[in-house]
Amino acid sequence: MNHDDNTAVNITLQAINDFERISDHAINIVESVEEIKDKNIAFSEYAVEELRIMRGAVDEILQITA
Repeated sequence: MNHDDNTAVNITLQAINDFERISDHAINIVESVEEIKDKNIAFSEYAVEELRIMRGAVDEILQITA
């Protein structure tokens, strides 16, 4: 492989690794949400507001990177 091919392969492998990590985190989030639901756990108003702020930050990041 030439240098450009090697670079492309490395970038692709890193992207695959990143997607795998993202999917692992997504599964963990789903499992946590299911536990919260099953145990009827409620967040405080402060915690709900913190989650809103974090969601807004994630939405902003997604808009910037899209």
